Amino acid sequence: MTKLNLYVETSVFGFYYDASARNQQKRIAVRTLLRQIKERRFQGYVSGLVRAEIEKTPDPYRRRLLGLIDQYGLITVEYDEDEVARLQEMYLEARVVPASVSDDAAHVAIATVAAMDVVVSCNLRHLANELAARRFLAVNMRLGYRSNLSIRQPEEVVIYED
Repeated sequence: MTKLNLYVETSVFGFYYDASARNQQKRIAVRTLLRQIKERRFQGYVSGLVRAEIEKTPDPYRRRLLGLIDQYGLITVEYDEDEVARLQEMYLEARVVPASVSDDAAHVAIATVAAMDVVVSCNLRHLANELAARRFLAVNMRLGYRSNLSIRQPEEVVIYED
C-alpha cells in the first residue's frame, strides 16, 4: 500500500506541547501522528509557510516547534509559488475562507498544487471541518485539480492498533 502524503499545517504543532486537560486527546493524537511519520507509516511534509508562521512565535516556544519538524523527519515540500498564489486567490474570491485568514487558504493551495493526499490541521474553524473541505474541493474541481484532497484532524489520520 502506498503511504499517504500528509501536509502538516501549522496549527498541529501547537498541540504537541499543550498541557491542558481539555486538549489531552488532541495532544496524544498529534504526538502519535508525528511518531508514525517518523516511523515512515506516512510521508510528512511542511512548507515554508509553516516555518514562517512558527517563526512568529516567541522563543523558546519557536525553537521547540521548529525542532519538531526535524525531530520527526518532516520534509519541506516544493511547489510552484505562482500557481499556489493563483489558487489561494481563487479560494478567497469564492469566499471559502475570509481574507483575514488568507494563510489558511495558502496551506490548502500548497497541498493541492503539491499533490498531497491529506492536509492535517487542528484548525476547526477554517480548515478541518466538512463545510470548508467541500468548499475547497469545489474550487479545486472547477479548476481541474484532482478532487481527492482530504482535510482531517490528527485523530482522523493516525493508525490505531488493536
